[in-house]
Amino acid sequence: MSTAYTLLTVVQAADLEAAHEIELGFREVVHHLHEEPGYERSALLTEENDCLVMLLTIWTNPAQAELYRCSPLYQLILSSIQPRIVGAPVVRIFKQYAEGAE
Repeated sequence: MSTAYTLLTVVQAADLEAAHEIELGFREVVHHLHEEPGYERSALLTEENDCLVMLLTIWTNPAQAELYRCSPLYQLILSSIQPRIVGAPVVRIFKQYAEGAE
């Protein structure tokens, strides 16, 4: 059975302009994630004409996901978007099973 771990970051932008800026920032960060140990892939999700932005990063094990979550790079991302969001980011790590796995 193949498993991976998803680090989910969900933010509510203050407005559509802020959502766009956060999206651009997340896209830039994704280009550097291949340097992080255990990184597999990512997905950026946005709602059209809404302020919700989600970044999913996939890791080979929970320790690597947690290591990235505590990394200076991730903390820099969160601090840079903080002025553009409402409330606090929701950050969770989920165990992900491969399709067809039992």
